[in-house]
Amino acid sequence: MTNRFTSQSCLSLLDHVREIFGAHRKLLSAHRLSPHKHYALALVELQTFNAIPNVKEGRNKLYIHGEEPIFFPTGSYEIEDIHLSAEKKVKGLVIKSKHNTLRSELKCSKPIDFRPADSIGPLLGFTPRLLPPNRLHESDLPVAILKINALRVECNITGGAYINKRRAQTIHNIFPSVPPG
Repeated sequence: MTNRFTSQSCLSLLDHVREIFGAHRKLLSAHRLSPHKHYALALVELQTFNAIPNVKEGRNKLYIHGEEPIFFPTGSYEIEDIHLSAEKKVKGLVIKSKHNTLRSELKCSKPIDFRPADSIGPLLGFTPRLLPPNRLHESDLPVAILKINALRVECNITGGAYINKRRAQTIHNIFPSVPPG
């Protein structure tokens, strides 16, 4: 089923696009659309970058016995980034992802404490607990490195799409294809 577009809804869409891209750039021009005709809408291009923060204030510290907590600023990290940052402060610390099980592995010469509420443990797939030193530990759960499972582009002047048997105004879905760490 195709929705009928009104001139007002298209101008409203144009206003939003101009707001996003800046009114000084003439990307689109306004067209009056006949309410007696059917129209199609297409998404020509969409570029995205995986820059959605997965480390945020309140879940951004790694506690290693005898060391100052390792603080990770808010940002978008892969497990390798976390490993490289932490290894600079604690020699011999190993954090790596296991792509086949979607879990992480961790080894350190000192105990690691994931019990504090602001620990980065849940992101790495570890439940709150104290990890003994000099052992390779596999996370209890899959890593939670991707905070977003899908990005959906919606347009309120379209119709005919369904998600989970419910009508939606979705014109495109994006599923991140980044490794789990």
